[in-house]
Amino acid sequence: MSEVKQWLMSIGIPGIERLADEFESRGFSTRKSLQYLQDGDLDYIFASPKRWTTNCDNFLEAQISSAEDHLAKLKGENDLLQTVSRGRICSHCHQSGHNRNNCRGIACDSHTKCKLKDKHPELGKSISETQKMLNLLRKNKETAKQSLEQFMLQLQRSRGNFFAVMRPRLRRLNPVKYLNRQELDKDLLYLHKALENKVPPESEDWRLPHLIDTCKGQ
Repeated sequence: MSEVKQWLMSIGIPGIERLADEFESRGFSTRKSLQYLQDGDLDYIFASPKRWTTNCDNFLEAQISSAEDHLAKLKGENDLLQTVSRGRICSHCHQSGHNRNNCRGIACDSHTKCKLKDKHPELGKSISETQKMLNLLRKNKETAKQSLEQFMLQLQRSRGNFFAVMRPRLRRLNPVKYLNRQELDKDLLYLHKALENKVPPESEDWRLPHLIDTCKGQ
């Protein structure tokens, strides 16, 4: 599993790891390589970075809102229940006046029927589990927000770096080949490795294709 896929999965948004193929097909397979993303890369992968961020927020917020509503409903039902303090209550039908041995009633399968809290501990368990899920969703939203902010910050920092400088120079050497953006990005990664992140003078651009081919053959 690539570092980028692991990073996408760590964001906590269901299904987002499927975008890993889009990243990797454009040469971004490590967390370090993400700093070289350009606007065009994000436009290709996400259609719009801002729109993607908004969609992520909306998606997680909808889940949080749904969980909050469900938790409020469960707590409301729990507040209406009674606690058995005295008297004989059948453990089968949850009605008073007899016990399980001589019960002729139907088994009580819901707290909404008998209204007895201590006969249905599953309600308390559901409340606890829903609260944990809500806390996790809130944490995931904050994690996703921080990850996306870091993602966009890395994009901004990429201005003026090796890739930003060399991309148009490499494209000029073979405009037809590099109409394919994926080919351009892959060759840029080879060039980055061959030149060790050092931008050469433009007078040496003639040797860039040779450096790329040499790096591919290694």
